Amino acid sequence: MVYIDFWGTSCAPCLAQIPAANQLKERFKDKDVVFLNIAFDNSIDKLKRFIDYKSFKGVHLIEKKGFASNVADSYKINSLPHYFLIDKNGYIVNGEAPRPIDKPDQIIENELNK
Repeated sequence: MVYIDFWGTSCAPCLAQIPAANQLKERFKDKDVVFLNIAFDNSIDKLKRFIDYKSFKGVHLIEKKGFASNVADSYKINSLPHYFLIDKNGYIVNGEAPRPIDKPDQIIENELNK
């Protein structure tokens, strides 16, 4: 299962999610869940420094084209943050998954137990 977080370093609502996101990742650290963070940013160096500074856990990717990217178009991303939950078969279970601060724990647990 994959919990995708589309975010950006200049997005205040995104940054507010980081502590809760780290707690969520810690809760599911021994479960079959990948936390994939896709930053809409244009500087890999800036992103790396930010991730280190905030101790932001998970797998991190960067999409330099942001909203003009194929990723944004494919996933219909027009605002940040945006969360998806992908099941173990690669299907989108929830294209409007709850933010970490809104405790998506039960939804994740339910999917893991299917």
